[in-house]
Amino acid sequence: GKLDFRPLNGLTVTGEYTFENRVRNRKNIQNGPEFVDSKTFVKNIPAQTSYFRENRNIKYNALNLYAKYEKNIQDHTFSALVGFNRESEDRETFSGTERELINPDLPAFDLAENDNTTVNDLFGGWAVLGYFGRLNYHFRGKYFLEVNGRYDGSSRFPNDDRFGFFPSLSAGWQLMSEPFMDPLKNVIAGMKLRASWGEVGNQVVLRNGSQNYYPFLPQLIPTQASWLNEDSKQRYTTLSTPDLVSESFSWERIQTLNLGVDAAFFDERLSTTFDWYIRKTLEMLGRVDDLPSILGTSPPSKNVADLETKGWELQVTWRDKIGAVLYNIGFNLFDNTAEITNYNNEEGVLSDWYIGRQPGEIWGYVTDGYFTVNDFVDGTLDADLTGGVLREGIPTFENMDPNPGDIKFKDLDGDGIISPGASTLTDPGDRMIIGNSTRRYQFGIFGGAEFKGFDLSFRIAGVGQRDVNMSRTTGGGGLNRAYFPFITEFENVFEHALDHWTPDNTNGFFPRVYGPGEGNNYGRSRSVQTKYLVDGAYWTLQNITIGYTLPKGILSKLHIDNLRVFISGENLINHHHAPEGLHPEFTTQSNNGGVYPYLKSYAAGLNLTL
Repeated sequence: GKLDFRPLNGLTVTGEYTFENRVRNRKNIQNGPEFVDSKTFVKNIPAQTSYFRENRNIKYNALNLYAKYEKNIQDHTFSALVGFNRESEDRETFSGTERELINPDLPAFDLAENDNTTVNDLFGGWAVLGYFGRLNYHFRGKYFLEVNGRYDGSSRFPNDDRFGFFPSLSAGWQLMSEPFMDPLKNVIAGMKLRASWGEVGNQVVLRNGSQNYYPFLPQLIPTQASWLNEDSKQRYTTLSTPDLVSESFSWERIQTLNLGVDAAFFDERLSTTFDWYIRKTLEMLGRVDDLPSILGTSPPSKNVADLETKGWELQVTWRDKIGAVLYNIGFNLFDNTAEITNYNNEEGVLSDWYIGRQPGEIWGYVTDGYFTVNDFVDGTLDADLTGGVLREGIPTFENMDPNPGDIKFKDLDGDGIISPGASTLTDPGDRMIIGNSTRRYQFGIFGGAEFKGFDLSFRIAGVGQRDVNMSRTTGGGGLNRAYFPFITEFENVFEHALDHWTPDNTNGFFPRVYGPGEGNNYGRSRSVQTKYLVDGAYWTLQNITIGYTLPKGILSKLHIDNLRVFISGENLINHHHAPEGLHPEFTTQSNNGGVYPYLKSYAAGLNLTL
């Protein structure tokens, strides 16, 4: 609901209220497998049946109250706005599970062979409270100035750290309104310079990948102990070790400086927009200095790190007419780089943030081909090409005896042993930064045309530079079974994975594979390395549409305002460098490396207005 009240000329007072109630009811019935065993049909094994039911209720409230005043004084225009904002969300979830159902066709909590009911209930909520103000000024449509301020508080932080002040300001200059630009108006149709600086706050605190509504409270999670009560012979209920919490932590502050220009040329047939920016994420929430391992729990989170991002964006569009054909074509291109600029990681541990670290860095080994028969002392390899003794001077992994067909890595530190060292900046062993998974030089190409009722449009998108480590899944971090062959003996094998090393195929793309129980050689060969980095650059024809709109003369006789028929295609062309069935665009894969594929799709339809 919204209400506007205008008590004075130029003054508007507005009240807005939003209420949302989301309810979710879910049931899951596991009937148990049905199968044939020794010619006997077995149905619904009770021990494998279950009944799950969940009810979730989320209530959201938002209230905005603000007043805006506008005033014109000759060539000067002023406006001011002040307001108040409050939002809150409360959620409740109740769930229960029953096992060993008497009859899976009649699932219920009281119809089970044993008392195996487990129940859970969860409660949570958050609230924010803010005050905001804005001042605007412009003169003759040439000079523009805006100043903003917000004072926001969040329930996610300790009492003394809940509020933060976030200012911003922006200015614009309509350059073509100046008299000294008149000689250029036959070429430049418009030009505006822009500059802005501001801060916003981030209140979302994650815990184990999920939102943490109460990060300032030590949380004790009840669990079933592994020992029994001597009298009742039941397991004790105990509490987990609480997480440590910092005495003081507050908002992350995102500070952005932006410079931009909008320009149009040749009677606005050519239009361009360019922006350059620096964004600093200050006082990022992360764990504090490493504490002694005897502590027994994770270090607490605190405002400990800064991240700086530099980037730019460009868009160019051309619109024109050739005879009866109207057409437009354009492209956009943008890029950014980021790095940690402040963090206390004295040991330079590679698994943690460190000053200079760029998001997406890939640390790995430099591949140096395969171990060959010539790398081993003559006569030491057996008939299966195993058990050989390496010739002097050939580096190998510590505590591993390589065989022909295993991956060989370069000995970057020169100690004769391939290892990750101490996994620190000063001792990374034989690893180095071999790539970066961040998308760079992202682009889009778009266009369209119209001619006597016919229309055509298309859209292409892509990434110009990116490295993808195909040996690991990017979501769960597990092994990519859709890429490497025979990670276990029970695996699907894809066509691209058939090209692995064998004595008869010593130039195979994948290394030598081993059966179960044959050591960890294959695992070492799958280490993160240059050989199995895939060029993640790609482009996709996201959409192409052809349509026809019937002439108005025909439609008026049919009492129709507008009728357009069209056909379109999605993802008709995908050009990339990954094996068929995989695509570098996806950022989250299953633990097996599989993803829902890009699908080509076609559609035909009509738009009708009566």
